[in-house]
Amino acid sequence: MRVLRSRGAEQDPGVDLAALLSILAPPLCAGCAGHASAGRVLCPGCSRELRRLGPEPLVRGDLEVWAPLAYEGPAAAVARALKYRGALRVADGMAAAVAANAPPGVLASGTLVPVPLHPARRRRRGFNQAERLGRGLARRTGLPLSDCLERRGGRGTQVGRSRVDRDAAIEGAVRLRASARAPPVAVLVDDVATTGATLQACARALRAGGAEEVRAVTYARTPGR
Repeated sequence: MRVLRSRGAEQDPGVDLAALLSILAPPLCAGCAGHASAGRVLCPGCSRELRRLGPEPLVRGDLEVWAPLAYEGPAAAVARALKYRGALRVADGMAAAVAANAPPGVLASGTLVPVPLHPARRRRRGFNQAERLGRGLARRTGLPLSDCLERRGGRGTQVGRSRVDRDAAIEGAVRLRASARAPPVAVLVDDVATTGATLQACARALRAGGAEEVRAVTYARTPGR
């Protein structure tokens, strides 16, 4: 759709193009496809259905993973909208939820490191959802972002696999990029944590590369895990 601008809008630097677009094409709620307010990814009704988690992290081995929301209902719909429907606008809202609710210290220091996507999947999708989320967090926290990890090996999905199968599939599949250096304090970033196998593999690669401290944040995590 071509956006037509009036002559006054072209001359007035105070005109907010995003606001104009929101009037012409109001944002849709990622949960129910109803109308959402500008800058919001969920409508008020779906927002009320979110299951918010406490400050306690998910512990997997020696890695602590924190998420503000349970991966169910509207939160799951938001994550799927980004990952499978290419709704890039929701990444900023996801980052806002993480940054606004993170317990003290989780995002106070360190370098944000997105969980890598297999090259074949990234080519097909056109982006890495973890990297998009990391960008939003970098803007909100002022922390640097380092896309220093890469995936190799098979491109089979982790969806639907048991924790044992996920651990086996991801073992050795993540490494530092050539000539990259692991930051001393790394904060892994991903959209969703389920078994934690991928995050643990990333943490091992970072520690092998010299990282002294690694923790992780995600937008949501599977309840009960």
